[in-house]
Amino acid sequence: MVTNAKMYVRTQPKLNSISKFEEQIVFQKSDSKLKYESELRTRMNSYIKQLFVKLRRSEMDSTSILFKRNQMNRYNVTFDGRRGSRNPSVQSVCKLSFDTLTKSSKTNKKEIEQCLPRVSLKFLLSRSKRKTCALVTNAGSLLHSKKGKEIDSHDIVLRFNNAPTNGFEKDVGSKTTLRILNSQVVSRATFNVSQSKLFENNILLVWDPSHYRENLSQWIKSPEHNFVHNYCKSRIESPRTPFYILDPSLIWNAWYTLQESTLNSIPKNPPSSGFLGLILLMKLCSTVNVYEYIPSIRLTEKCHYYDNSSGLGCTLGEWHPLATEKLYAINLNRASDYEVFVEGKMTIRGCSQII
Repeated sequence: MVTNAKMYVRTQPKLNSISKFEEQIVFQKSDSKLKYESELRTRMNSYIKQLFVKLRRSEMDSTSILFKRNQMNRYNVTFDGRRGSRNPSVQSVCKLSFDTLTKSSKTNKKEIEQCLPRVSLKFLLSRSKRKTCALVTNAGSLLHSKKGKEIDSHDIVLRFNNAPTNGFEKDVGSKTTLRILNSQVVSRATFNVSQSKLFENNILLVWDPSHYRENLSQWIKSPEHNFVHNYCKSRIESPRTPFYILDPSLIWNAWYTLQESTLNSIPKNPPSSGFLGLILLMKLCSTVNVYEYIPSIRLTEKCHYYDNSSGLGCTLGEWHPLATEKLYAINLNRASDYEVFVEGKMTIRGCSQII
C-alpha cells in the first residue's frame, strides 16, 4: 500500500508508517477501483445476457415459416442427421478434413490444373511449428481495441478478404500471414488480386461453395463465382505468392456439424469465412486467439472497422448461419468472460492439444 500511495503524494523517506492523508488517498483509490470493477461486471453481465438472447432469437428466426418461405435452397441442401444430436466440441471440429486443391486433385479441368500448386496449404504450413494463431475478424468493434501489438505477436495472423491494416495498426496490427478470400473478391476486377499490394507477401486461400454433395469436377466446371480465370492470372503474374483453393467439401461438412449442434433448423447456406478460418487455425496451431468473432461490449451497428457499412446482420447473420457459428464457437472458448466480452478475445485449443 505504501508504494501505491507514493504515486499520489510526496512521502517523507524517514517515516516508517503511512500518514493519515496517504491512507485516505489509498482507500479512495481502492474504493474507486472497486466501484469501477463492480460497474463493469454489472455492465458485462447485462451485455452477455442481451447478446445471447439476440443470438438465440436470430437462430430461432431461421426456423420460422416466413423465413423458410423466403429462403431458396439454392445449394440443394438435405440434412439426414438429427438436429441437436451432438454438442459443440473441439473434437468434432478436428474430425473435419481441411484440404486444398493441388495438381494431383481430380478436377478434370486442364485450365485449373495447370495453375494449381504442387503441395497443399496444410503441407506448406506444417513445415514449421506454429504455436499461436490470431484470427482477426473484420468487425467494427475492433476499432479502439488497441489490440495491434498483441495480434502481431502471434506466429500466424489470419485476415479476411480486403481488410486493410494501413491506418488501423493500433487496433488490428500490421502482420498478415494468411488471408482467406471469398470467390467474389477473386472474381471481381475491382479487387485486382494479382496486382494489389494488399495481397503481397500473404498466403492466399480462396473458397467458393459447391452444391451440397457435388463432386469436385462438377463444381469446378461451374463455380458460383467465376474466379478461376483471375486465380490463374494471379498464379502466373505472382508465382511466388502461395495461392490455394479450398476443397469445397469442408464447407458442407462444417455446415452439417453446425446443424447437428442445434435443435433449430439453420439456414441452408455456407458457413462464413470466419468459421472456415477458425477450423483451419485449429488444425495448424496449439492455441487460437479469436478477435471480435464474439462481439465485445464495443459492439455497434458498424459492420467493418475499415468502412461505413452498418447493420446488425453482419454480427447476427442474415445469410450465413452466423448465430449458430458464434454459439458453437463460444462453447469451445477457454478464456474468461472479461477477456471475451470486454477485451474481445476468445481462446480456443488447437487440435494438437486434444489428449
